[in-house]
Amino acid sequence: MRGEADKTLAGLRRLADRFRLDAAAARSRVVVAATPMVAATMLPDVIRSHGQRYPGIEIQVRDLRHGDALQAIVGGDAEVAVLAFDGKDRRFRSQDLRVEDMVLIVPPNHPLARSGRATLDEIAAFPLMMLEQYEILKARIAAEVARHGLTLKPAASAGNLNTLMGMLDAGMGVLLLPRVMARRSLQAGHVMVEIDGIKLHRRFCIVMLRDAKPSTALKRFCRHLKLEMAEDARRQGSH
Repeated sequence: MRGEADKTLAGLRRLADRFRLDAAAARSRVVVAATPMVAATMLPDVIRSHGQRYPGIEIQVRDLRHGDALQAIVGGDAEVAVLAFDGKDRRFRSQDLRVEDMVLIVPPNHPLARSGRATLDEIAAFPLMMLEQYEILKARIAAEVARHGLTLKPAASAGNLNTLMGMLDAGMGVLLLPRVMARRSLQAGHVMVEIDGIKLHRRFCIVMLRDAKPSTALKRFCRHLKLEMAEDARRQGSH
């Protein structure tokens, strides 16, 4: 009997030890949901510098479509999301990271590439491609174009930036992007075109559940992310 009790007690101790290890690992890990564009363009440098400053904290990034990233927070698969957010969904609270102007990206031989600027009337002559979650922006552009007696041409949309880049290179239209993402596209030989006649922007935020109680690791990550985003904005503003 005593032997069985000792075995049971030892098993319970091992289980308790494992729970403590799991809990310690969870406290030193942050799971971040992000849209693919944010995951590819905004987060890599931040995660690298965060790792240098906090080597004991592991950052896991899950790149998901916009709605799926928010759902990951609701379902407990991520603690925080980094994405464009308008603040209307009351399930979440948010902290602003940066506001990015929207610009066009076109191939180097495109007619709009010559001046580097385009009016809405000029843009309306070409299919205007964008990510699926930009429907509100598309409606604003369509309404403004309609005031000029024009309509937008039918254009493709997609949930993935790589798909849209392929469509851009195939000559299927011009592409609407936040400036921070558009800068990365310049490395592929594309040209950035400023938009005249309407002010368009996307607000990027840190998003978590309204009643969330963030861990120390998460608080450190969010603080570091905001500092890095502010520093990046200052660097870009000085160029």
